[in-house]
Amino acid sequence: MPQLKLSYFDFHGGRAEPIRLALAIGGIAFEDHRFTFPEFAEVRKTVPFGQVPVMHVDGVQVTQSDAMLRYAAGYQDGPIAIRYPRGIAVCSGKPLKEFSPGKAKTIHKGKKIALLAAGDTLGLASEIWQKLKDKGHQPWLVNLISLKPLDEELLLEVGGGCQHVFTFESNSVIGGIGSRIAQILAEQACKVVNFGYPDHFVTHGKISELHDLIGFTADKLLADIEARLDG
Repeated sequence: MPQLKLSYFDFHGGRAEPIRLALAIGGIAFEDHRFTFPEFAEVRKTVPFGQVPVMHVDGVQVTQSDAMLRYAAGYQDGPIAIRYPRGIAVCSGKPLKEFSPGKAKTIHKGKKIALLAAGDTLGLASEIWQKLKDKGHQPWLVNLISLKPLDEELLLEVGGGCQHVFTFESNSVIGGIGSRIAQILAEQACKVVNFGYPDHFVTHGKISELHDLIGFTADKLLADIEARLDG
């Protein structure tokens, strides 16, 4: 079994708590590395995105709390526990396959337009892809899968052949994965537009209602995309 080290603040709760619970209840051995808030200034210099939690898997850093929960979910030798936020969790019903860091999955190859989805936004991007296809477009559809590292080879291929690249993430667009993709494609001729959560307070409510409130729905994003394509 791989050697696991989970690093997060020294308190109960937060983004690391469901990971700790899933690993502990599942009987998966791991080092629970905790640090104080004053120590975080130095810790953040050593972790991707400057964010925690991070997990070391045989010395390799893994980011994103959902990815760590998926690791626990793939463990088959004992019970597991997963806590999801309020809302509906989408499950493919398919067994987890081997994960290859730095490799994205091209679902549809296309021309001129690319839709790049991170995490649970794949369903949203797929719906928009179908609507664009019905309108005569031939967009790329890519499931990024690995966010750190990104599949830079595929991104450069997509960026080099497209006029517009749209990224999707259930995360703030400031400092998110879309920002990193924009940096990678900065020297390409394509225009990169990042879709995600705005950098302001969003009230409490059902996820579907909040997405509608901030314009993070297939119909509203499609209208935005079409306006940019026509502009």
